[in-house]
Amino acid sequence: MIHQLVTANYYHLTAGSRERRPLRAQPVPGSHYVKTTQPGFRWNVVDYGVGNVFADPLNTGKRCAGTRSAWHCLWQRFPQQTTTVAAPPPESPLGMAAEYLYNISLNGESKAQLLQYMVIAGVANVFSTPTEHTRTYIRDRVRTVCHRGGPHCGGSADELHTPVAAVHVRHGDSCDRTRDEQGPFNSMFAWDAKKGKNERVGFRYCYTWRVYLQQLREMQRRYGVRTVLLATDDAKGEVIERLGKETEFNWVYLDFPRGQFQKRGWMEFRHDLDENAPFSIVAALELLSAADVFVGNMGSHVSRMVYNKMVASSATSVLPPFISVDGYGMCCDFTEECAKQDIRKRRRDTRQCIYKYGTCTGGDQWFFHRG
Repeated sequence: MIHQLVTANYYHLTAGSRERRPLRAQPVPGSHYVKTTQPGFRWNVVDYGVGNVFADPLNTGKRCAGTRSAWHCLWQRFPQQTTTVAAPPPESPLGMAAEYLYNISLNGESKAQLLQYMVIAGVANVFSTPTEHTRTYIRDRVRTVCHRGGPHCGGSADELHTPVAAVHVRHGDSCDRTRDEQGPFNSMFAWDAKKGKNERVGFRYCYTWRVYLQQLREMQRRYGVRTVLLATDDAKGEVIERLGKETEFNWVYLDFPRGQFQKRGWMEFRHDLDENAPFSIVAALELLSAADVFVGNMGSHVSRMVYNKMVASSATSVLPPFISVDGYGMCCDFTEECAKQDIRKRRRDTRQCIYKYGTCTGGDQWFFHRG
């Protein structure tokens, strides 16, 4: 998964010379990896071959038919990425600030400071620079539903300058049960009345559209949001159908067939997907990253990747505000109980928080040589 690829490389980049472990002699993703105790989590979607949820649909699709490099059909090849924004001159104030940030991160300094999110945002953008195939997919599929003045829908100058929200409505293969109220605890823990505490369970909740809408209204109350960028894998079409009736906001979304997202086992092991499966998730990451505030599921790698990319594109000097519907935060992964008291007990620095939520399925084993 790209989020694990990003966090593993980020951690290595910011470890400092004393803590930095040597990379493998052959660091190409998919070349070889250490077996884990959970075979389902050997996510081999970034390779150059066949037999995974990215390569197979793209090889048989229209936009990238016959390509051997599934990853590079969606994101540009590292380190040859070209972006629409030119790098600042090294002697400029911005250029000097960028060099300073890179050096203190490379040396393992400022581990506990929020500038680490600037680093992870930069790494995330490097590994997810969209190709022209992806940009074309967005242009072909993006749709707008306008109910009032605001970004993407016209109106007065004040309306056009209101913040934009992004929302990731997770309703696909991750759902074992449905919940009609927000957290406060993460979705792989449930209250055990006999023990009087939360215990780990073998199921996950997905949250109803009403829960997401409530949190978007909170963002509207706090920040004046009028326009929402939406991503969802809702296979029934209920979320998209609601947009014409939800007149409190304008809506921007990707129009593609979602029926294949009906839960039939894990997406990673499905062989009945078309090219919309990989393209839609990549396009959603790019579309939602342009927002100013976020409502999502921080137990989801997709939601956290969206947030990382939002940090990189933010026009302010603060981290983008977010609301997590499943109770996960920035300092826990989805194998941990994430009540506030548990998070406080861990006392992780910012860098460790970022790394931890990317390695909960063993992703770090792919990139570091164990000696």
